[in-house]
This record gives sequence, structure tokens and C-alpha cells, in this order.
Amino acid sequence: MKPIKAVNVNNPDKEFLEEFHQILAKSLVRKLGIDNSRKLLELIKEEKDEE
Repeated sequence: MKPIKAVNVNNPDKEFLEEFHQILAKSLVRKLGIDNSRKLLELIKEEKDEE
């Protein structure tokens, strides 16, 4: 586990956001399971296509 670093919440750096999204994605996959995670990704893609 990496040490905690201070982040400006009004202007987070790109590295922090990428790492945060990876951690969030791994957590979602663990909680939902692989099949449900794939369904969630499909729903997100559909929402983006509709916009």
C-alpha cells in the first residue's frame, strides 16, 4: 500500500485520478463479481451513447 499524500481536491493531478479510478474499479469488480461488472460496463456505455 502506498503512503497517503495530500491532494488538492479542487485540482487533483492526473496520476492521482488514474490511480483512484483503478482502485475504485477493482473494488467494484470484487463486490459485483465479473458478470455483473460486465453488465454495469454495458449500461455505462449505453448511457454515454445516448448523450
